[in-house]
Amino acid sequence: MTAANVKIYYKSNEDLEVNSGSSVFAKGMIKADKFDLEVSIGSSCIITLSTDFIDVEISSGSMLTLYEEQILQI
Repeated sequence: MTAANVKIYYKSNEDLEVNSGSSVFAKGMIKADKFDLEVSIGSSCIITLSTDFIDVEISSGSMLTLYEEQILQI
């Protein structure tokens, strides 16, 4: 199995899909009015969000660690 480190730079982001055994973490906070997050098929995700609304799907042995910056409506 080959591991790859990928850096992503973005100006805005409103959704994130993490799947197929991948791992995603964010060094900084992700800010969005609304954020859709899907974590599936044995993947892991560690992020800090500042958002008013979040829609989360997590399944199939995945792990999600979510830090909030303000009160979320889930």
